[in-house]
Amino acid sequence: MTTAHTPGPWRTRDSLHENHGIVRTGTNMEVQIHDSVCAEADARLIAAAPELLAALQTLAFDPYDTDPKCWANAMAAIDKATGGAA
Repeated sequence: MTTAHTPGPWRTRDSLHENHGIVRTGTNMEVQIHDSVCAEADARLIAAAPELLAALQTLAFDPYDTDPKCWANAMAAIDKATGGAA
């Protein structure tokens, strides 16, 4: 399956400002979220987008997949998006 988005991995980056989130893509492009109480959480969710998409595509292809790696990847993407243990 081909993608039309900037390939991952995407990562969050610390900001010097409060209420400010930064996402850095695999191609060193930065996306900044300004003046939002949820900026850091939004940045985590955006940074996890490629992994969340990949996990969803895998599970949508075979929702009964019992491969532990498939489910571990899905849980790792959720952890990355939420900033904690799923």
